[in-house]
Amino acid sequence: MVAYATYAERLHWTPQQVDQLTIEQDDWIIPVLDAVNAQREYAQQKAQEAAERKQKAKRNRGFL
Repeated sequence: MVAYATYAERLHWTPQQVDQLTIEQDDWIIPVLDAVNAQREYAQQKAQEAAERKQKAKRNRGFL
């Protein structure tokens, strides 16, 4: 039951789709999804930090 809820919440899958997974796929899909999401969050954080540094540099030069 937990697997159905997890796949429904994270991937919007139906129980039928979950039932079609092999054991190997089931073992790897969520960890890979977590890794992809962590990389996206990291990239987003770095982009935000770069934008903040750029904004601060503009303020320090008197543009804002």
